[in-house]
Amino acid sequence: MLYTIRVKLVFMILLFISAFTVVITAYWARSYTAELRAGFEAALTQTATFLAPPLAAAIWNFEDYQVRKTLLGLDVNPAYRFARIVADGELFLEHTNDESDFSVWADVVSRVPDLPADIGKSGEITFFDDHQIAVIRAPLVIDTDRVVGDVMFGFSTDAIRQSQDDLYQRAVGIAVISFGIAGTFIFLLASSFTRPLARVARMVQYISDGELDFENKERTRRDEVGRIARAVDEFREKNGAIRELERDRQRMLDKLATSVGTVVAKAVDGEFSERVEAEFDDAVLNELATGINDLLATVDRGLDDVQSSLTSLAGGDLNASMTGNYSGAFRRLSDCVNTTFDKLHEIIGQIDDSSRVLTESAIETKRIADDLSQRSRHQATELEATSQAVENVSELVQKSAATLDEMDAQSRSALEQATSGERIIEEGTVSISELDQHSDRILEVVGVIEGIAFQTNLIALNASVEAARAGETGTGFAVVAKEIRALAERAKSEAGNVSSLIAENSVRTGRSVDQMRKAGALIKDNIVGIRELSIEITRVSEAAAQQASQASNITNSVSELDDMTQHNASLADQGRTSAERLSAAAEGLMKSVGVFRKEPADAEGEIDASNTKERTSESPPELQTAAG
Repeated sequence: MLYTIRVKLVFMILLFISAFTVVITAYWARSYTAELRAGFEAALTQTATFLAPPLAAAIWNFEDYQVRKTLLGLDVNPAYRFARIVADGELFLEHTNDESDFSVWADVVSRVPDLPADIGKSGEITFFDDHQIAVIRAPLVIDTDRVVGDVMFGFSTDAIRQSQDDLYQRAVGIAVISFGIAGTFIFLLASSFTRPLARVARMVQYISDGELDFENKERTRRDEVGRIARAVDEFREKNGAIRELERDRQRMLDKLATSVGTVVAKAVDGEFSERVEAEFDDAVLNELATGINDLLATVDRGLDDVQSSLTSLAGGDLNASMTGNYSGAFRRLSDCVNTTFDKLHEIIGQIDDSSRVLTESAIETKRIADDLSQRSRHQATELEATSQAVENVSELVQKSAATLDEMDAQSRSALEQATSGERIIEEGTVSISELDQHSDRILEVVGVIEGIAFQTNLIALNASVEAARAGETGTGFAVVAKEIRALAERAKSEAGNVSSLIAENSVRTGRSVDQMRKAGALIKDNIVGIRELSIEITRVSEAAAQQASQASNITNSVSELDDMTQHNASLADQGRTSAERLSAAAEGLMKSVGVFRKEPADAEGEIDASNTKERTSESPPELQTAAG
């Protein structure tokens, strides 16, 4: 702990010195840097002021070589980087001592700001820290008021940067040396303060560990550490006395603990007659021992009273109670025990009355169960016969439904066949009608043939006349004309026969059409009747199917009712058996309740005897039989 204080003290002082050194070094470095920068700016301004007039004169006289000669003087300066001259808004000349840095100074030139109107002849300086270059831009003036252009000079700031780095390195070295010297001195000084404190702390630790025999060399000091050391001696003396008192008290506590342990062990075994020895020099321990003894006496007396009451209750005496004067938990226990006896007295009386009612109810329940069992058996027999009859009816209904299904299928087949016959007759009627139309067309053709035969006959007749006029030369032609005329006559005769046949066929076709139409109308009537019959059969079949389903449901319901009836009969038998058991249990309950005495002890013998006689005489014969 003391070492930690020393470290903290040294750390705080060193931190202050470090902060002070850093501030002084930073201030010194900043001041020196500002001086370097001011000197550098003055040098740049002097360079621009010195070179601007000759450059302006050379430009004014168009003497390029003189301009270059003037700029060549800058090459001897190691910080010089480039120069750029603009005349009348146009680039006049660019000069650099290192062409490899062209891209760098070209970027710098593009970022140099324009000269303000009131700049004068000194020019304006711009620093570019990213390239370590400083640029001064100055006007070129002739005759004090005529500006012919401006010039830019670029110089490296590496020298300033190097000076700053050297300065910071020296400052860091000085700070480290100062820090080391100050740290060593402060550590030695802090150790001179903390070592005595460490020795005092060890003495306090000895006292805390119980080691009081040690030498205190710091008590002779005249400073604060000496006062603390002398206080440690006083604390050692008082601590010794306290330890002696604690040893005496510990011996009494051990004696009390031994006595209390013995009493508690006896109490754990159920023996509360043992007492704690109450003879100590300490009044508090004596009072504690007396309190424990009083507690044991109260517990012992209360438990004895509870035991006496419970013993009476075990003997059947419901009039016993706790009569002692208690308080607290035992008072609540006494009230609970007395209330329990009162409740038991009341409950036993109620059980006695209820057992009588229970006995009578058991006898009545047995009688009802016997009657119910007989009725259930009779009902089960009747339901079994009913179930058989319902099953027969269900089979008949199912057979009827199957027959109706077959009739429905046959009626549907007849309806389909009649519909097909109707369609065939309609097609035949159409075909005969078309044949009649064709007959009319044939008659027309025959008429045309007869006209052609008539014309041919006339032509043959004219040919015969012309052949007769021709004489012998027309004899062959006359023979041909005669044959043609005979052919025409025969064609006319055959055409007449065909016309007669077609006319007769047309009459017969008309009769066939009438007969086909009558047959079609008759078939349509049959179809309507068959369709209506099929619909009625379908309805009857569906009704029969529903009846079959309902009959099956009725059969299932009757079967379930039969099963329930059989189950009820079984339950009735079980109820009869349970009623017999309940009757026997009621008799046993009455005998068990008769053990308890509900009246005072002076009259309980006579009352119990009379109650036993009354209960025996009042018990029904069924109950006595069941109990026996």
